[in-house]
Amino acid sequence: GSLLKGEFVESHSHPTMEEYYFFTKGKAKLTIDTIEYSCKKDTFIKIPKNSIHSLMVITAIDFIYWGIAI
Repeated sequence: GSLLKGEFVESHSHPTMEEYYFFTKGKAKLTIDTIEYSCKKDTFIKIPKNSIHSLMVITAIDFIYWGIAI
């Protein structure tokens, strides 16, 4: 996937899915529950089910995404 500078994903959660992101380009802030993570090239991160999360793009990003139903 790709997102442009300034784009964002509003806070939400998934009761039956875990998400995984591998960032291949750019910079973003990913908030999971109350913890903020700085994501850049080569960051791999898991979002557990039921976690409230949001994403703010700082510079244009490219990423590989997996959503796994559990």
